[in-house]
Amino acid sequence: MQVSRKCNDPAQYDDLAAQWWDPRGAFMMLRRLAAARALVPAATGDAVLVDLGCGAGLLAPQVAGKGYRHVGVDITASALAQARAHGVAPAGCCGPGGLVVIDTIAATALARLVAIRLAERLPAVPKGIHDPDLLVDRTVMVGECARHGVELTLRGIAPSVTDLARWLVLRLDTVRMASVPTTAILFQAVGRKAVP
Repeated sequence: MQVSRKCNDPAQYDDLAAQWWDPRGAFMMLRRLAAARALVPAATGDAVLVDLGCGAGLLAPQVAGKGYRHVGVDITASALAQARAHGVAPAGCCGPGGLVVIDTIAATALARLVAIRLAERLPAVPKGIHDPDLLVDRTVMVGECARHGVELTLRGIAPSVTDLARWLVLRLDTVRMASVPTTAILFQAVGRKAVP
């Protein structure tokens, strides 16, 4: 029985801890987003990849073998324990040359409609898991990163329409993420900390 919690209550992730690595579980879409990060380039030198909001380490299989020391940051202890089991190190310091990869929901009315109102009606997305007040303003994010020496490149991402239809009808495990021409709903940002 799922406990009903307020929006943005971190305990909801503890409630769902057993579903992080379940291909059909509540975090299925996060697993697909992590798979979309497979485009992360190989590391150069002694690079650190800091995974903010790493959850249970879903990014780990995507960056394995690419030469990064994968460091995770998350507020949910049960998720961090699973991340450690998948090779993600506790939080550290990301220095010059470090790679930043962000995927998140844009702070737009369209994103609130599609990624929250509609998506949270799908069987694999827990109700109330997204807090509209925490959606990311792309302009502010790009500006703040630039201020700290990280120039970001953004691309829009979305579930493959064909895969999503197959998942809804046939309950297939695979829903790939695809590039789309807009960053107004889901987007990925990639940047590298400038070396002085």
